[in-house]
Order: sequence, then structure tokens, then C-alpha cells
Amino acid sequence: MSKALAIIGNGLGNLIEQSVVPIVAAGVHQVVDIWTPCSSPVFTDVLTGIPRAATIYQNHQTPSGVYDTVYTSWLMRKAARKVTSRQVITVPQPTAANKLGEADYFISHMFPGIQTPPAYCAVELPKAMPLRGSVNIAFCTGSQKGEWEIKRYQQFEGVVATLEQRIPDAFFYLLGIDSDSPIKHPRIVDLRGKYTLLETIGVLSKCDLLISNDSGLAHAAAAKKVLTLVVFGPTQVAKNLPAGATAVYTQLPCRPCQYRSYKLGVSPITKKKCGIECLRQLHPDDITKQALYLLRNKLAAVGV
Repeated sequence: MSKALAIIGNGLGNLIEQSVVPIVAAGVHQVVDIWTPCSSPVFTDVLTGIPRAATIYQNHQTPSGVYDTVYTSWLMRKAARKVTSRQVITVPQPTAANKLGEADYFISHMFPGIQTPPAYCAVELPKAMPLRGSVNIAFCTGSQKGEWEIKRYQQFEGVVATLEQRIPDAFFYLLGIDSDSPIKHPRIVDLRGKYTLLETIGVLSKCDLLISNDSGLAHAAAAKKVLTLVVFGPTQVAKNLPAGATAVYTQLPCRPCQYRSYKLGVSPITKKKCGIECLRQLHPDDITKQALYLLRNKLAAVGV
């Protein structure tokens, strides 16, 4: 019996995008386990019910036994050494020249020639759905603190104000956790911290559009086939844009600094810390224009 282990994860978006690894592996091996050594147990909930996965091990559990193949990435190499296996297939770190989304990137290295399936994301509808309008637009401002915090766009209030004028009957919702940045606008229904992760995804799954920074909830929305507009700053669009989502960003010679400099926020041109001009110069009207284009069919259907 062929047995494989997929070591996946890190952030929420990584878990969702890399869910394609055990899905494809299940077509090659009779048994496929999953291990998420670098992911929060809360994030691992998005794998609930993933097809054909035998066992899902969380970060505090190390799989035992012998595996024929371990599938992992450059981020999980240390974890892979703790597992007994006959072979380890490791995906290398992307370069600045990479043009593949994360799911396609992993499958192209692990299973060359096999088509990438849709990413998996579990969902749970809350008992009381908060959506109230004929057009429901969600926002997500969150991103992990520390290095990733500089992905946060600071002008979402302007986006809401313009959309309010163009779509008077729309309802606007802010989803995420308590520590995510607020959107200080009277039309925003603040739902941060009100739901579990799967319930938050459940609310998202019923929205007409999500406007988000480069964050995990953007990947969740796209996986549930919700129109998704992702605001990009210093991170690489090719790798981080969820399948089916739309990107909006400024054309600056220094962006993206991801994979081009020592770390995010350090200009690959000057080698010095920057003021994140890639986000500062992105006007709310540029985001609104893209949002209205994505919503064109929905607005026509409701007579807006």
C-alpha cells in the first residue's frame, strides 16, 4: 500500500492554496496524510472534510510510521526530517521570475504534467446570516503583524465612500479578527471577531464581492468562487493572487520587493527601507473602478 504525507501550510492562504497537494497526491497514493506543522490549529479548520485525506496532523503532532513519499516545501524542510520516508519531494522557494500562482507552482514541481485542481476550503454558515442588501460587499483589512503588516492598505474608507455613491443600496461589511484594522465609515457593518473562521468564510461565500489586501480571507473567498479583488503592495502578484481573483496595484519600478530584496519593505533598487509607496500611491478610485467592473453583471441584474 502506497502511503504519502503532504506537509503543507504556514498562513491561512498557504493552507488553502496548498490543499491541492494532498488532493492530487490521493490520485497517486492509496493513503495520504496531511501535516500542518507551521499553521495555527484555527487555520487548519479550513481542511475539514478535504477529500480522501486519511489523517490530518496539526502543529503539535508529528506523524509516525513510514511513508513512501513526503511532499513538502522549502519552508518545511526541517519538519520533513522528523518523518521517516523513502523519498522527499521538496518545492524550491519561488524567484522573482516566477509567473505561477501558489497552487500551480506546487503542483508543477511535485506532479509535473498534472492539471491543478481547485483549492479546497471548508465553510460553515452562521445560524444568523448578517447580509441584508441586494448587493453585499465585504472588506478584509487584516494581515499578520510584523513583517506582513506592511501589506495593509490604509485608504479603504475612500473605497467605501465612492462605492456608496455609485451603489446607494449596497451594504458593506468588514470581516476578520479583532486586531484587523478598522474601516471608519458609517456604512460599514463591523463584523470583526464576531464569527469563527469557518463562519466568516460562510458569510463571505454569500457576498457578491470581497475587497481585500493580500490576506488569507482573499484566498478563502476565491476558493468559494466569490468575486475577489486583491489590493497588492510589496508582495508578488503572480504567486500570491488566488486563482480566479483580480489584482489591483500601482506600477512602480521597485515593486514587488518580495523575492527581489532582503525582505519586504526594502527597496530592491536602493537597498533601503521604503515608505511603501506602492500602497500609498494606489488611489481608492483605482480600486473602485475595478470593483464596479467586477460587479457589472450583478448591478445589471438588480437594476443599478
